[in-house]
Amino acid sequence: MPRPSNKAQRRLEIVQALLRVMAKCGYESASIQLIAKEAELRSGLIHYHFKTKQEIFIELIKYLDEKAQHRYCSLAEQADTPKARIEAYIDAALGMGKGADQDAVVAWVIVGSESIRQKEIQAHYQIIVAKNKRQLISLFQAYAQHSQQEYSEELLEHVTGIALAAIAGAYQLAVTTKEVMPQNYAAQILKSTIFALLEQRETI
Repeated sequence: MPRPSNKAQRRLEIVQALLRVMAKCGYESASIQLIAKEAELRSGLIHYHFKTKQEIFIELIKYLDEKAQHRYCSLAEQADTPKARIEAYIDAALGMGKGADQDAVVAWVIVGSESIRQKEIQAHYQIIVAKNKRQLISLFQAYAQHSQQEYSEELLEHVTGIALAAIAGAYQLAVTTKEVMPQNYAAQILKSTIFALLEQRETI
C-alpha cells in the first residue's frame, strides 16, 4: 500500500486536529486558530489545504466513517459465522475495547446535531446512515440464510432501525450523561435485543 503524500498527510493531521478540538469545545468554538494550534501549524497553512472550517468538517465526517469501518473489519476478521459478524458490528460501534475512541463518539454526536441545522452536513450524514443500514440488512440476511430462516423485508427494516437508533442513543448518552449510565452496557443489551427480535420473526 503506497504511503500517503505529504499533502494528504497534512490534510489528515488537520482533520484529526479538528476532531480533538471538537471533543473539547464543540464545533462552533472550534476556530481555525484552535485547529492550527492543535495541529501545530500556522493558520495560513490550514487555509492552504481547506478553504473553510466547513470543508474540514465534511472531511472529518468521511474520516469518522472510515475509522468505524476499519474497526468493524478488524473485529470481523475473527468472526467465522454470520452471528459473530453481527456481534462484531455491534462491538465495533459500542464496545469499549481495542480501537474505541471517545473523541470520535463525541464528534459523531456533534455531526448528528449539526445535521439538524445544516443541510449540507445532513446530506453527508444521511449517506453514511443509509450505508450503515444497508450493511446491517446484509448481515441480517446472511444470518437468516445460515440459520435457514426467512425474514420479511418489514422485519429487517424494523430490526435495523432499532439497531441504528440504539447506537445513536448510546452515543448521545455516553457524551452527555456518562456519569449516570452504567459502563459497557450498550453492546450486550443490543446484541440480546437484536437476536431476540430475529428469533421471534415478528415486528413489534
